[in-house]
Amino acid sequence: MAMGKGRVVFACFFAWLFPGGGHLFLKRWGRGVIFFLLIIGMFLLGIFLKGKLYSISEGPFLSLLAALGDLGIGLPYFIAKYGGLTSPDITSFAFNYGTTFLIVAGLLNLLLILDAYDIAVGRKE
Repeated sequence: MAMGKGRVVFACFFAWLFPGGGHLFLKRWGRGVIFFLLIIGMFLLGIFLKGKLYSISEGPFLSLLAALGDLGIGLPYFIAKYGGLTSPDITSFAFNYGTTFLIVAGLLNLLLILDAYDIAVGRKE
């Protein structure tokens, strides 16, 4: 069942802002809760492993790509980045793993936005 353009845009925005939120908005309760738990779990694991959240203002091109991946998580990025929840430690043995978990959580959330879009326009059940 296809929705109006405004509702499709809102579903996609809500999917970016809140992992699993687009699916919850579309009344896909099971998917929404599971996606929320998985994505937020990966994000929190990255924070726990003292990974780095990249900022857009950082220099090299690969840092910019990492920042775009991190921003894919939506609101949790801003809460962690500006709420003082991150404490990256490059000397930690798990620093690279934590950073990777943070980037992958954002990239997976971007894929969930596409999934929510497909459901909203009626391409997928």
